[in-house]
Amino acid sequence: MDKKSIEECVKSKVYSDRVQHPSGVLGVVASYDRYTNTATVMVSAADSDVVEEIMHKVPCPVLLGVQSVAPEPGRPCYVAFKGGNRNQALITHFYNHMYDEIDYSRQNKADVSLPSYLLNI
Repeated sequence: MDKKSIEECVKSKVYSDRVQHPSGVLGVVASYDRYTNTATVMVSAADSDVVEEIMHKVPCPVLLGVQSVAPEPGRPCYVAFKGGNRNQALITHFYNHMYDEIDYSRQNKADVSLPSYLLNI
């Protein structure tokens, strides 16, 4: 094979539809099971807000030793499919497009205006 045919082969693989489009969908958490760290997720159809499917026992992301996930119902998330298989769904991350209205006050609460290191606590 010459250089030109190799470049064309690589371009055809990289620019194929399978590689260019995301393999996941947007969803909303319906319920969360803290014992199995899984969620029931309502996923939407492509490019719409219509519920296409309700998926059960979808694994949530986890960082061992850190409490980072406890999604409440209504929390938006992104669901990816392992190998493009819809039977192997997993949540990659959660997000909130209205953070300033919903989560800011819960995350940035201070009982005292001075940092604890200045109070010798």
